[in-house]
Amino acid sequence: SPYFTSKQHVVGFKVKLDNEASRIHTHHMILHHCVGTMPEDTEFYESMVGKAGGHCYFDENMLQMMRSCEQYFYVWAAGGD
Repeated sequence: SPYFTSKQHVVGFKVKLDNEASRIHTHHMILHHCVGTMPEDTEFYESMVGKAGGHCYFDENMLQMMRSCEQYFYVWAAGGD
């Protein structure tokens, strides 16, 4: 994502699966609302900026993420719009 020097707001987004592989392998997406309550939460998320994605539920960092991301912000499933 681009680097911003001032506060920005997301006003909308849309799921974009623009190739056959992404359509075959994507069943659902969950966007969590995360609230960092401790300084190490900020450090943890900052360390992930620019890294490739992966399998969320099999990652060793999942427990740390679950602690601060307990609410769903947006949920999408195949066939949804």
